[in-house]
Amino acid sequence: MGGQRNWEACCERRVFMGRWVNDRLRRLAGGGGRRFFGPARQALGTRWAAALGRLRGVCGMGWVGVVALSGRLIFVMAPDPEPAGSAVSGGDVVVIDPGHGGLDEGARSAALKEKEVALDVALRMEACLQSQGVTVVLTRRTDVRMRLRERLAIADGFEYPIFVSIHFNQSPFRSASGVEIFYAPRNASEWMWAGFFNAPESQVNVESRELAGFLGTSLEARTQATHRGIHRRALFLVQHARGPAVLVEGGFLSHPQERQRLGRPEYRQVLAEALAEGVVEYTRRRGRAAPATAATQSNP
Repeated sequence: MGGQRNWEACCERRVFMGRWVNDRLRRLAGGGGRRFFGPARQALGTRWAAALGRLRGVCGMGWVGVVALSGRLIFVMAPDPEPAGSAVSGGDVVVIDPGHGGLDEGARSAALKEKEVALDVALRMEACLQSQGVTVVLTRRTDVRMRLRERLAIADGFEYPIFVSIHFNQSPFRSASGVEIFYAPRNASEWMWAGFFNAPESQVNVESRELAGFLGTSLEARTQATHRGIHRRALFLVQHARGPAVLVEGGFLSHPQERQRLGRPEYRQVLAEALAEGVVEYTRRRGRAAPATAATQSNP
């Protein structure tokens, strides 16, 4: 998973900023550090978020929200601005993102390159979904390098797409194997909380988690690979996607047996069919509880 370094540095700066703002908020609240706890804290935060959202809609404010606390004005960081241009609306659109490309080869082991395996699986997944009448868009169809923002710009051309980024793993430990799925703990289109309130889980976050559950169940059943879990992580692509978004690690190129399987077209077809099946099942049962799996959801 390349291209994360700049984003992680940005996150570190935001965390520092959040801590600084949180300290000032606690002082303004009085008592040298008194905070709201429990349901009251959650409810108050939710009401203020709704009010700020309405204010932003009326005033066209895309950068900050303002709330009154202890007689003073407090600024709350707002979401990233929406991309320019109008999004295409309609039925479910699935955007498949084959990781890496061009000079960015991703993981590599023996003759296998992550960028090539990811593209092959993505093309096979596209064919599976199209055979079931699903509208599919790929971020790349050839061996070209694309910036993360360019990949997102393709997905942002649609109103609420399902975003699946396909990658493959590598580890210094040859025994590491299996599949795992990542989704964002918070979508970047939500308000940036400074730590004073508990941010309610967003609908995008819930749907991404459910999508990950369906994909994990299908992958585990069809490939018989070890299910390493469903994880929350602030990866740039899944955090900034407009709709439900996941990043799938389809196996370890560094594991001898898994590398052999990933080198076979038959196994890549199984992977593609499993991913397509998970997406289709998710679209059919959207809004219902995700299936229980043996995998544990975690916060690495």
